Amino acid sequence: MEIERDLDSEFFTDSPALFLPTHTKLRRGYSGRLASRTINAIVKKLLSKVNEDLSKTNESIDPADFHPHAFRHTHAYKLIAKSDIAQVQKRLGHKRPDLVVLYAQMPESEEIDLINEVEQT
Repeated sequence: MEIERDLDSEFFTDSPALFLPTHTKLRRGYSGRLASRTINAIVKKLLSKVNEDLSKTNESIDPADFHPHAFRHTHAYKLIAKSDIAQVQKRLGHKRPDLVVLYAQMPESEEIDLINEVEQT
């Protein structure tokens, strides 16, 4: 990633994206961000490899299933915990703050831990 990033960042100097498309994709007006279809394809390929490796183990483990949009939800949820809705709204690019509230939904495992902690006091 370091080699690729160094090579491609020369061509996408204004892009704030962590993962850049290959510099061969450079064309007028191109934002320097990976397309969501590309990200989905990368995650699907990685999941396929993970599931292949999981199937080789002796344990009975359900196949991994993951959608890249979950990264956005996790990022927003963590920001909400340390910031305010206005900051998260700006970061996510939403025009309406009520849409940001959707990202504030606590993961079930954290909810169970919180309920157990509150009920023990």
